[in-house]
Formats: sequence, C-alpha cells, structure tokens
Amino acid sequence: MAPSADFIERAFFPQIKKMGAIVSFKCVRHGFAPAGGGCILAEIHPIDKFQGSSVLDRGDLVSQHVECVIGNVREAVVNKEIDVVKEALDW
Repeated sequence: MAPSADFIERAFFPQIKKMGAIVSFKCVRHGFAPAGGGCILAEIHPIDKFQGSSVLDRGDLVSQHVECVIGNVREAVVNKEIDVVKEALDW
C-alpha cells in the first residue's frame, strides 16, 4: 500500500519543495502488484532546516484531468475505469 510514483512526483515532492527541499524525481518504469518491477530515480539534497508551509488553503482550481497507468490490461478496461472516474466527478 505504498504511495505511487505519480503521487510522490505530483503531490509529495511539490509540497516539500515549498518547504525548501531540493529534490529531483523521475519514474523510469511503473511497477504493478504483485510482481513489482518499478524503477524510480530520486535525488534529495540535505538542507539545514525546513521552512514553514501550510496546506490548509486549497487555492483556485487550475486544471483537472484523469490518467490511468496500466500494465497488460485491455484498453476497454482502461476506458471503463476512466469513464467511472469522470462520472463520479461529474465531468
């Protein structure tokens, strides 16, 4: 139940960058349970002290999209998953 590489890249690292961290991240290959096989490259530089940051203010909606990362799954299944998300979000 580890966070996905996409979550780390798009949600976690941007927040710690706001706190002063210097990081780079690249997902080389996604892995899928139970086989695994994913590969990421991350570089995190040491800093003396984190700066304060708040995540309480959401801010304006800038954009929204849905993305489905698959491993050996029929395209029809992927399209169905995307349709379910779009319906749930009333897009």
